Amino acid sequence: MVGIKRKILLIISLTVFLTAESAVKYRTPELKRLAQIVGVDEKALIPGTNHIGNYTVILDDSMTVRNVGLNLFSEEVKQMGNRQVLDFVERYFLQLAHPAPNSSAGLMIKSDGIIFKKGKWQDIKKINSSMPFNLSYHLMRYTVSWQAKDVNLSFSFPGKYQLISGENLIEAESNLPQDILQTVILNRSNMTEGEMTPSSSKGYFVKKGTWLYTESINGDTYFKKLDNGKFEPVVDPAYIKESVSDILLCPEAAEPFQLDVTMHCYGFKDVTFSVPVSRWIGYCIQKGCTMYCGVESVTNDGVKATLIAVNQELNFNHLLSVNVPLETIESGRGAIKADLHAFIPTHNIINLKGKYKKSKNNDIYLN
Repeated sequence: MVGIKRKILLIISLTVFLTAESAVKYRTPELKRLAQIVGVDEKALIPGTNHIGNYTVILDDSMTVRNVGLNLFSEEVKQMGNRQVLDFVERYFLQLAHPAPNSSAGLMIKSDGIIFKKGKWQDIKKINSSMPFNLSYHLMRYTVSWQAKDVNLSFSFPGKYQLISGENLIEAESNLPQDILQTVILNRSNMTEGEMTPSSSKGYFVKKGTWLYTESINGDTYFKKLDNGKFEPVVDPAYIKESVSDILLCPEAAEPFQLDVTMHCYGFKDVTFSVPVSRWIGYCIQKGCTMYCGVESVTNDGVKATLIAVNQELNFNHLLSVNVPLETIESGRGAIKADLHAFIPTHNIINLKGKYKKSKNNDIYLN
């Protein structure tokens, strides 16, 4: 009898545990509000895009709802690119139809900088996911247009991360550590000699990247050629600056290293977390960021460097100030301390911590 009771208690405990583990979460309270409006049955949701009448609900593998909106674009179209922008359009028109308390469609359109070039927002009722559309980006604004027999609707909106993601700064910072940890690391194909420039004086090859503000902050990575003809990143105490750039920019070099991050958040709060450097790089790449590294100094204590991840289309930057101990370069693995300022609007980054100055030519350079 005792054994049976134990089995029953075990089954009940396991059921409660599995239910808790599978409970649907929401990235923001606003998404939960929209889900309630749509009438989402959380138990019926599966990871991926869920179609509920004229609406879509996107659930990720961690059972977190990432978007709720109208069904305006097919999944095939979203897979071709600009998914986050198209998700925003679907969500925003749902929000216009169902504004939050103490708001209205008119107030939203004005405060968010939305411009309807043709038609009015109520015309979205005539749109469906099979209709052709046009998406363009110019002067930091997106424009989406539909033109068919019964509809001619065109509107533009600013390329701002908080608007398009639907997350305020506090929500974006709160979600960031988990977003990085959930990133799937994509392996790059082997480097070929044709992609690089040889450095005869130093014995390695350079894969040139672009530079930011000054040539000393760039996306260059460095490779040495092996006897089998393949290339691997330079992580070698004989080439300290090159090694630091590779560790921070190159997924192949970053795998054995970890970032111990202190993120300086809104409201003068600090949050600490640790992530593999490779996942940080993968996150930045998958979010459409271009990364740049600048080495500030090399001392017996280590290498101070700045890493900037720039998202031009959503106009934000992540800025990491790192200290790479020399022993981590020598051993080829280890922890790197980093101070992170995340989601900095592009026009604000030059003022951060006084690290940047303008020259007479209006160039910006590291102190």
